[in-house]
This record gives sequence, C-alpha cells and structure tokens, in this order.
Amino acid sequence: MQEAAQIEFKFPMVVKRRTKWYLATCPALDLSSQGPTSEKALANLNQAVQAFVADCFERGTLDQVLRNAGFSPAKSGPRVRRRQRTKRAKLLSVPLYLLPRGKHSSKES
Repeated sequence: MQEAAQIEFKFPMVVKRRTKWYLATCPALDLSSQGPTSEKALANLNQAVQAFVADCFERGTLDQVLRNAGFSPAKSGPRVRRRQRTKRAKLLSVPLYLLPRGKHSSKES
C-alpha cells in the first residue's frame, strides 16, 4: 500500500452564461475555463486550477502565489464577515494529492 496525503483547497468561483457557452472563473487565481454547460465549464475550471496548484507546489512557488492572491495562514477555520453571511459564496473544491518523493510509480515494491 502506497502512502499518500491529500490537501483540499477551496477557492471562490463564478459561473456565467456567455451566449452558447458557460464561463467559469476563479478570480483569486485569475484562471478561467469554459464549456457548453455550466457543469462542464466548472469541471474544466477544476482541472485547470488543480493543474496550476500542483505545478506551483512542484516548483516551490505555491506559498508565494497564494500570498500574492491575498491569502494568508489562519490559526483556525475561515472567518466569515457579517456581510458575506447573507450572500453565499460558491466555492470550488480542488484536491491536491501528494506522494512521498521517489514513490511516484504506480507499481508497488
């Protein structure tokens, strides 16, 4: 059995209809995607954000990218401002799977 870890990121996102296509955006990371349905646009955005976050992690720039996007470490769960409580933000849930170094093979030893 291979050891692994998972980190889940939740980023604010917006999906809008644009003529025949839907546009899904993650304003915090300045990423967008599109699709013929809102579900496909959202799936495409999820894939793009997951690839972006994984690439930043591999390059060692994830901390700086998140700080530049306005995020900072919190001691507890997210704090919701009073104004935000009435308007529910839609969040894009993006998992990042991590394997120990040198164990990226799908074969078990």
